[in-house]
Amino acid sequence: MAAVTTPDRADRLESSGFSSHRYLSLAMTMDKDEGTAIFRRFGDLNMLNLLSLQAELMKLRNDLQESCVQNATEAEDYARGYLNAYSLPSRANEEETEASIEKKEKEKLQLLISIRNKLREYNSALLEAAQIRNLEPPDKDDIEYLRAWLRPEFRGKDLKDSDRACWDPENNDDLVSIKSQLEKGNKIITNFKFAVQIIQYKLWGYRKMTSNQANSNVIHFGKEEGRLSRTKIERKTAFVSRLVMALFGGIALIVPTIIMAKHQDLNFSLGTTSIATLLFAIILAFGARDSTGKDVLAATAAYAAVLVVFIGTGLASTTTTSTISGAGITSASSTSAQATT
Repeated sequence: MAAVTTPDRADRLESSGFSSHRYLSLAMTMDKDEGTAIFRRFGDLNMLNLLSLQAELMKLRNDLQESCVQNATEAEDYARGYLNAYSLPSRANEEETEASIEKKEKEKLQLLISIRNKLREYNSALLEAAQIRNLEPPDKDDIEYLRAWLRPEFRGKDLKDSDRACWDPENNDDLVSIKSQLEKGNKIITNFKFAVQIIQYKLWGYRKMTSNQANSNVIHFGKEEGRLSRTKIERKTAFVSRLVMALFGGIALIVPTIIMAKHQDLNFSLGTTSIATLLFAIILAFGARDSTGKDVLAATAAYAAVLVVFIGTGLASTTTTSTISGAGITSASSTSAQATT
């Protein structure tokens, strides 16, 4: 069923200063770029709503309890527990007429219906508040970009100061992002894609910039694509993730081994291994957001083990070479001595 704007709601929107044409551009931007879909969760108002519903339910519960107790013929019936006190219909006194009993039962029935409706409203509000509190806060870069977008000198010239106040820094703790987890990714992949896009712009992009661009200070990276399905986003994200991880793992192994191969010294190799392992662990801890502590520990230990094996292999080959060279020199010296004799 389509939502209908009642006259009272329309009056409230008008009195609040809301105007659809002012928010149209912002709404289109939030629809295309999920990173800018940042909203207030109004945590204090949600808590106030829950407290008010809770107080109303407590009042209804007390009314029902008093009604059940008043209709009990013996005090023991209430002392026996919840089922006896809340049983319908309750036992009436002998003096009461059937009409009076029926009237009281209808009153209790109406009270139960009110409790049922209010309880449904309370449970719904409680679950919605819990879901809202579980929403992720926005990324720092996303909120900074949105605030820059809202400035009058950029795209927010149609908005009033009261409209921009929702995203003021003092409301940071009350802001939530509805950006999907697929769009968030991890820092390694995001920074890698951003670096590739900058290089692409530096090499080819600036030649394609047109003079009729809306704002020459803004650089648009990548192609403008339509809204992708979740399946395509998952495939694209998975491919980029595998590619970045493969390149990172290869570079992390190749660079230290080349350095240690050029400088075959035990102390130098141990220092290179320590620094490389430390950098590997730091990058993995900051970049791999979807990995647990055990995953980072296992990857770091495996990486260090590979480098240690390389050091051991290098030392063994160096020792063998030195032994063969020493044996050759000794043999040559003995042959020369025999020839002299």
